[in-house]
Amino acid sequence: MRRALLALILLAGVAGARSAEFTAELVPDMVPGEESVARFTLQLDDESTAVAEAVWFLNIVQPLENGEVRQVGHLLFDRARESGDGFRRVLSGEQLRAGVSAEVMFRVSGSAPPGEYRIVLQLFEGTTTNPNRVRSEDRIAIGDWAFTVLPSR
Repeated sequence: MRRALLALILLAGVAGARSAEFTAELVPDMVPGEESVARFTLQLDDESTAVAEAVWFLNIVQPLENGEVRQVGHLLFDRARESGDGFRRVLSGEQLRAGVSAEVMFRVSGSAPPGEYRIVLQLFEGTTTNPNRVRSEDRIAIGDWAFTVLPSR
């Protein structure tokens, strides 16, 4: 049985005014055709009382040589289902200070290209649930975790 990777990241928010703690539990090496579960939690510091509402987003990206990234979730996973507090939902400041969690069950596509990838979680202040409409200045926190898709067996 492969070991799961547990990561804890403490993040300072924009201008140091807020901080958040993300944790993630996921398998660091994935094989095409395999099913797995990733678990995420997020909690704002008690001092972050100024946040009335926020939305967290999950992205799967591939780092590129020029420092940019490209979205690749659609290339890597052919089935995914989430449970818990979820992503792309408006959460109250009270919920965020108490801590929220989500679990994503997924199947790695049989045609997933081998390589190094990252799961990125971002928390944005406000009620915008469309990731194409959020503003970078509304970002409260960001965390990311590396994983590898291995060649098919």
